Amino acid sequence: MGLFDFLRPKPPAQSAARTVNFDTDSEGMDVDVVGESFNQDNLERIAGPKTPDGPTRSSFEAALVLYRSNPHDPEAIRVEINGLTVGHLSREDARTVRAATGGTGQEGSIEGVLAKVTGGWARSRSDTGTYGVVLTLPSKWFGIAPRPKPAPLELQPVQPPAGAVVAIEIIGESQHQDELKRLTALADGQLLAAVLRPVDGSVLALVNGLVVGELGKSMASKFNAEFSAEIDGIQAQIRPGERTTGGFFKPSGVTLYVPIDVVVRLK
Repeated sequence: MGLFDFLRPKPPAQSAARTVNFDTDSEGMDVDVVGESFNQDNLERIAGPKTPDGPTRSSFEAALVLYRSNPHDPEAIRVEINGLTVGHLSREDARTVRAATGGTGQEGSIEGVLAKVTGGWARSRSDTGTYGVVLTLPSKWFGIAPRPKPAPLELQPVQPPAGAVVAIEIIGESQHQDELKRLTALADGQLLAAVLRPVDGSVLALVNGLVVGELGKSMASKFNAEFSAEIDGIQAQIRPGERTTGGFFKPSGVTLYVPIDVVVRLK
């Protein structure tokens, strides 16, 4: 080793790649990414072109890249999806995440972060939305205590259909992923009991007593015109969330099997 070797700056410490693990001591919380406006081309490549209802694809796995070469912030954390930069954590969030994961002053990556691409609509020339990104990170990284654990679910009896049934899809399952995870474990592949319940103009879908989504606006309007109370005798199949190729994450969903005499009145 020569004299000048002592004068060369030491490379930053490297931390091994880690994977986010939502264990029993934590739960997810939404964290906004910043700087997406500089990465709109990358986000369009990842999520697909803009449509009137938003991007073609919205759920992905992201990586948090801890690096030290940012001239404005040596503790910065870059957010990547499919190897493409989509933004950064805010300065405050980056320091919080580094401290919580032992990454202060280090370089490395945190893999397996759930990410949702938002915005990305194009309804007219004057009505368009830029792409954004929201991450789901463990709440314990931010010092937030987990909510009390819900009481264990008990399997409700499933009523066999009196006649033919029709499979229908619902909307809003993305807002009820925690409930669907619990139901997935309970169901173990079998059908569960479900009801359709009118509430303030909407029609909620409850599976084993838990709200998992609702009917679309058009079908809900017809339901409320035809029925004045909830409809039971419905079966539900839970579709577990899955990770697919290309970093895409497909959330859990629900298919309802509704008696045909009910469905006919909703057409």
